[in-house]
Amino acid sequence: MPECVHRMNLKGPWFYEWLDGPEPASAFLDRCADRESPQMSTSRVRMPASWFDAFGAVAGTVLLKRRFGRPSNLESHERVHVTLDCVVGEAEVAVNGCLVDSLSPSEKPQSVDVTDRLDASNELSIRLTFDGREATDSAQPLASVAIEIFQT
Repeated sequence: MPECVHRMNLKGPWFYEWLDGPEPASAFLDRCADRESPQMSTSRVRMPASWFDAFGAVAGTVLLKRRFGRPSNLESHERVHVTLDCVVGEAEVAVNGCLVDSLSPSEKPQSVDVTDRLDASNELSIRLTFDGREATDSAQPLASVAIEIFQT
């Protein structure tokens, strides 16, 4: 198994957009009781968080986006992965608009090799669909996301 030699957590802010949900994000947020919460904004969320803290007790599909730079000084035997420590629903991981992999719900970390998709500046997108069955459980996290470099 390859060895992880560097990990950079992508905590936030992450920008989000409802793709399929109860209503547009702005209307949803107008109904929220705690609009001043750092998790609640019209377009940003800080990860990791619980789904409930970020979006309330609703189900739907959210597109999360975050920019990052290509790690410098990569050697030919090193690979760059995006690692999600937990996935609450079905997820699709894309880099620079290209789908890299689809992930199933799991409490175990899942890693996707994105090395061949990287430019100097990159956009990571995670399309997350959550069915809401556990939405009131504040322990249900949105994934902690990291860029990891592995030696092969």
